[in-house]
Amino acid sequence: MQRAKKRQKDAEFRPLVGVCGIEVTFSESTYAVRLLGLRKQWESKGEAMTALVAYASWGNSTGRPEPRLWYALATLSRHEWLVSKQLHGHGMEPFVPTKVEIHRWSDRRKKVEMPLFPGYVFLHANMCIAVRHTVLGLRGCAGFITMQGEPVSIPDEQITGIKKVLEQRISCNTYSYLRAGHRVRVRGGCLDGIEGVLVRTNGEKSLVMSIDGIARSLVVRIEDYAIEQL
Repeated sequence: MQRAKKRQKDAEFRPLVGVCGIEVTFSESTYAVRLLGLRKQWESKGEAMTALVAYASWGNSTGRPEPRLWYALATLSRHEWLVSKQLHGHGMEPFVPTKVEIHRWSDRRKKVEMPLFPGYVFLHANMCIAVRHTVLGLRGCAGFITMQGEPVSIPDEQITGIKKVLEQRISCNTYSYLRAGHRVRVRGGCLDGIEGVLVRTNGEKSLVMSIDGIARSLVVRIEDYAIEQL
């Protein structure tokens, strides 16, 4: 009798022997995630059986939804499109800035769309354990760009500025990462509202736009645009 009670008591504290999935629940104001594992339990006759149990729950402590922010993912070489396609398949919002290059061969030339920032894919998401779990399972993805173990968010205006330049098909080039300098904002025209550091390239007025999370920049000519200081 005492042995049976001891077995039953020990079963309550037996460690998990494996993780077999996650369970995600959402409501209007909160989310919760539980990893599901297998644990051995014992019947009264002393025979072992396996039960599905839940352990380690996460949720936002404020009771409010996490804001949607931009994050950067590092990818393996030439895997930007594969990672982006997988994120789309999971219903997420990736962004891969691109540029068109002309590749020349001995007998022909061809326009090729290439990543503007090779090795990176941007993701607009509510950061939670489910998103992290999905990213960790992507083929060709090395994970989030982090600082002290936490994914680094990218200000919306930095991504918005890059998108505006690309949507308007304005010529731009990558530039040495530049964070400090004379910051200005473009006023008027198709680049209205974008911000960056004012520089001179080949004697012309240009704007350097940086993405701090990945320490990368691009430059666009703004000689004919009005600007204001920030």
